Amino acid sequence: MQTNGFSAEPARQRTPYARQQYQLGARLGEGTWGEVFLGTGSHDGARVAIKRIKQKPSAKFEGINFSALREIRLMREIRHKNVVELIDVFTRGSLLHLVLELLDTDLEDVLYKRKVELSPSDIKSYVQMMLQGLEFCHSHCILHRDLKPGNVFVSAQGIVKLADFGLSRCHGGQQTLYMTPEVITQWYRPPELIFGACEYGGAVDMWSIGCLIAELWLKQPIFAGLPEGSDKGGTTVTQQVSDIDQLGKIFMILGTPNETTWPGVTLFNRYVEFQETSPIQWEAVLSNADESGVQLVEETLQLDPHRRLTATQALKHTYFTVPPKPTPPSDLPR
Repeated sequence: MQTNGFSAEPARQRTPYARQQYQLGARLGEGTWGEVFLGTGSHDGARVAIKRIKQKPSAKFEGINFSALREIRLMREIRHKNVVELIDVFTRGSLLHLVLELLDTDLEDVLYKRKVELSPSDIKSYVQMMLQGLEFCHSHCILHRDLKPGNVFVSAQGIVKLADFGLSRCHGGQQTLYMTPEVITQWYRPPELIFGACEYGGAVDMWSIGCLIAELWLKQPIFAGLPEGSDKGGTTVTQQVSDIDQLGKIFMILGTPNETTWPGVTLFNRYVEFQETSPIQWEAVLSNADESGVQLVEETLQLDPHRRLTATQALKHTYFTVPPKPTPPSDLPR
């Protein structure tokens, strides 16, 4: 199967769900809706990641977590080399378990724990694979809605894979649907969601991708606002304070929006007027990136979501046609 010029074949041959038994091992971390454990298959001894779904307080009355069912349905539809593979689904007692391919590391580890030095070619390779995975999702009308370093994994072969579809939703292609704005981790959340937008499309994911690309160059988040619940001078940061601080970080670089630069911005129900500021030149923000790399970030991190590049447009950007070439995945440092 070929989609938009690149292979949509999975990394390995898929078989019907094996229904084998799995033994849970060490806890690896936590996803949107549950804990993730190391697992071993009883039939083939394969090492996998097993996501055990959290039960909501009212789950005994409502049945299985609806969001988990949605994640399963979406992941069954997404079969692409740059998206984590759902291998199996099983229940144990009253708990639902998702069996996923086990991946070596994620972008958060690469950048902040291992502190890997990435060359321009390495960055280009990471960016290209993230966009390929996202393009496939969007071409199948799926929004990720939580792209961040901890949800971008890297396999032992250096293949980048988008993971954790716990907040994902189907959408109507180029159209927008009414959805909650309370999605996407704060530092990667676009301004329209902070302003309360309930009708949106793939542009929200593209903002997150733009933040990730900038972070690869900067080695730190580009818009690191105060998280809700954090401590500031002995006072707990409320959501309102957190949102305003986050917008302030964005506008400090991109300038404040108005009806000319972003038609309709003042109509959002959570719109807050900021003191007018002018944008900073992107060359000064990403001083170590080449010209085409700077342009890609600039054209992705547009305040007006209608002006952001789509994943398909980003993959056709000059950034990928000028030297240096992307590092082959097998040669990526990780």
